[in-house]
Amino acid sequence: MIIPTIGVQSHHPPAPLDNNVCEQALKKAILHRKNACFYKTENGAHAGDLPMSLIRTCELNSVNPYDYLTEMNKHASELSSHPADWMPGTYRDTLAKQVDTVPDDLRVVRGPRRPRRCGSAD
Repeated sequence: MIIPTIGVQSHHPPAPLDNNVCEQALKKAILHRKNACFYKTENGAHAGDLPMSLIRTCELNSVNPYDYLTEMNKHASELSSHPADWMPGTYRDTLAKQVDTVPDDLRVVRGPRRPRRCGSAD
């Protein structure tokens, strides 16, 4: 006797047999809900939800959250005027466009870094 779910798997081979993707996504939400119990005010909860949402969106777009948030701080004025250009999925393209618009005489060109020796003064 063939179990019906295995029969579906044989007709659709790319379909996964497990539910790990959904469980991993729920795990983050449950962990955040557990930590949210300690917010003292609704305003504090809102302030905690924003970074959590941004970090999760970065993870879903395969973006390092620390690098993304660092760039958002560096480009706060551009972010406020054009927020769609600075979403986790598109901010790298926006940064690349900005590098292309910098005049050559203002670009900082750095050579390859030398490895440091232990005990060296530089």
